Amino acid sequence: MIDRNGCYTYASLKKHTHSLNRTISEYLNGFSGQRIAYLCPHDATYVVTQNAIWQGKGVAVPLSPKHPTEMLSYFMKDSGAELLIAHADFSPLIQDLKPLGIPVHVIRKEEYLPTSAEQNNGIDDDKHEDKEPAVIVYTSGTTGPPKGVVQTHGSLSAMVQDQVSCWGWTADDVILHVLPLHHVHGIVNTLHVPLTIGATCVMMEKFQVDETWKLLLGDHSWTPLLPSPINVFMAVPTVYAMLLQGAPKNVRDILKKNFRLMVSGSASLPLPIMQQWEEVSGHRLLERYGMTETGMVLTNPLNGERLPGAVGQPFPSVKVCIADPSHGDAVKCLAEGDSDGTTVHSADQDEIKGELLVKGPTVFTEYWGKESATQDAFTDDGWFRTGDTVSYENGVYRIMGRTSVDIIKSAGYKISALDIERHLLAHPRITDCAVVGLDGPVYGQKIAAVIVLNDEDDLELQELNEWLSERTPVYQLPRQLKILDVLPRSLIGKVNKKELVREVFGE
Repeated sequence: MIDRNGCYTYASLKKHTHSLNRTISEYLNGFSGQRIAYLCPHDATYVVTQNAIWQGKGVAVPLSPKHPTEMLSYFMKDSGAELLIAHADFSPLIQDLKPLGIPVHVIRKEEYLPTSAEQNNGIDDDKHEDKEPAVIVYTSGTTGPPKGVVQTHGSLSAMVQDQVSCWGWTADDVILHVLPLHHVHGIVNTLHVPLTIGATCVMMEKFQVDETWKLLLGDHSWTPLLPSPINVFMAVPTVYAMLLQGAPKNVRDILKKNFRLMVSGSASLPLPIMQQWEEVSGHRLLERYGMTETGMVLTNPLNGERLPGAVGQPFPSVKVCIADPSHGDAVKCLAEGDSDGTTVHSADQDEIKGELLVKGPTVFTEYWGKESATQDAFTDDGWFRTGDTVSYENGVYRIMGRTSVDIIKSAGYKISALDIERHLLAHPRITDCAVVGLDGPVYGQKIAAVIVLNDEDDLELQELNEWLSERTPVYQLPRQLKILDVLPRSLIGKVNKKELVREVFGE
């Protein structure tokens, strides 16, 4: 692992892990099963802290320093954290959290600098039972209060095996890590997976467009010990959009030569971003689908055709079902699939639509402390209800959006907000957008669009709909339009549409 402090061998990380584990034991004598929250920078201290907790069979509760005190307090109280491990860089937050009365251990950069310990491969040699809770990751709360998702050591191991199998990870890979470390994308896909198999992870302290481009293009001024060029990159669509805005000229040949895999996830990938990134880099982004509760579920192929707007096929350990929405709580699968293929049970073979259900070892065990919510999340026969509407057509799965906010019921039609957003983002003047449904007496819901323009001129609804009508059916045209300077997004690029409706439309 490489960060701003230097290059850490796996043995060096383990040495620091053992040391911090002993310190935790001084606070909590035998902390197996106890929840320990931690606030760490985007560097090796995060890895050391997480693994020190796991070494004592504790349950890791990662927190983000970008969250307000009120939210951090909620996470700590909800999880029942017995200890907070926090980096000295976040001393104001530490002071704000003191009223909780939870013991705090402060760590400092100089305690965890690289050492001369000998190299060995893989970060986690400790043995864990598959059913042991490993981490509580809080949902983004886009459809309700955040819930603590409990993932076990067994589910994390299954996620690693799936991604190694589908994405070809090896110990020779070098990944650049720019994602938040309190979501599955940043915790598992870009950190736990490479460190488990002995690959190299380059940690950026803070995402910056210029610095990221330097590293992507092979400028190793602060990573002189890098064994080989960075060849794997994973990010959210917002990051790719920002990189495109600051892209240097003539980088295609370098990126095409050095990189073997570039992945986009955590939010729907707009077609213009996919196309522009392919033009700049020579790489078609691999889009995949996953959730905090499930890990990765669907993926486009490492080698093979990657269709725009599609998320491919199930990962090897995962089974999926597209549930008939007309059957309510009773599950009737219109189609069932795994990595070997999908069987369609519906008479309509052309296009299957319904809620995506998931089974497999990567699925979480419970929402922490919320027995009723956990029961509601699963069917009687063990399928997890994702709450996402999906379609299966032409041999691939497509995510149509959250059933509760992205499926708009208007004039008798069920309309995917994500489909309309994809069309809007193809407009030459629109740089960002969100489509929502507003309750109304005539249509049930009317379609409303919130857009961000790349210039200061106005854009009238009629003008927009004239352009859209050449690309989408008339019943998918917005009936209301709002223009913002910036569309509010979470740390991983998601829009809280319920909050957006309240703030923009007052509903």
